[in-house]
Order: sequence, then structure tokens, then C-alpha cells
Amino acid sequence: MRRGLALALLVACKSRGEADLTIEFPADATCTPFDGTEVSAYLLANAASCDTCQCGACFDACHAENCASACDDGCPVDQLRTGISIQPPAGGLYTVIFDFSVVDAQGIRHLVASACAEVVVEDDGTATKSAVATGVCCGP
Repeated sequence: MRRGLALALLVACKSRGEADLTIEFPADATCTPFDGTEVSAYLLANAASCDTCQCGACFDACHAENCASACDDGCPVDQLRTGISIQPPAGGLYTVIFDFSVVDAQGIRHLVASACAEVVVEDDGTATKSAVATGVCCGP
């Protein structure tokens, strides 16, 4: 695996929880998170697994009662270095998904990569302290 970048994802129910995630892409991957210029992130409660949420497959499953998101309209990828804050609706098992996109001259967003990890947020707001988000290349 080659490491794409390390980041802090703030998944606090209060100010207590913070998860340090490392995004890793396979050594033979043809993309990295920085192939995208924007990132969107969301926490999906009780999602099946990262295997079923690759390349935007779970985005439509994100609803107010089971999901929390950040950067819906895309944040600069460099914001990952300082952390992206997402407020989960309750404690539980969450699938954390990052979608990396580029926007073309017509303003159309194209997904180039995604990364996913599973974290546990306790009812008191504490979260899994570290996890690895496995990255995959999307699109042509």
C-alpha cells in the first residue's frame, strides 16, 4: 500500500471525539486523492461495508436520519490536512466516505477516487482513535 495522506477527521458528538485517519491507495493504483481538486465527506450509520460504498455508491443512501456530511459542494482537497469536521447524529458504527472530484470547465463534477473506513462513535462522543481509509480509483 502507498500512503496517500494522513488526516484528522473530527467526528465529535461534542468536542471529545476525533479520529485520525490515514488514506491508503494500493501501490499499483493509477490515482491519488490529489488527482481530485475537491473532496466531499460523509458518515453513513450502519452501512453495509466499505466494499459496497466505493466510488459514490452509497451517496444516495445518505439521509438526515442516518448520515452526516461535510463539504457537500466540495472543499479543497488540501483541507484534509487540517481536518474536516462532521457531527454524527448519534453513537454507533459509521462508514466514513471521502469522494475526490475534479470540476470541468462546464462546472460538472467528476469523481476520480474515493476512500472509506469504518469507525465507532460512542454515545459519549468519543470515537475510534485511528483507522485506515482504503482508497480506490473511480471512473475511466
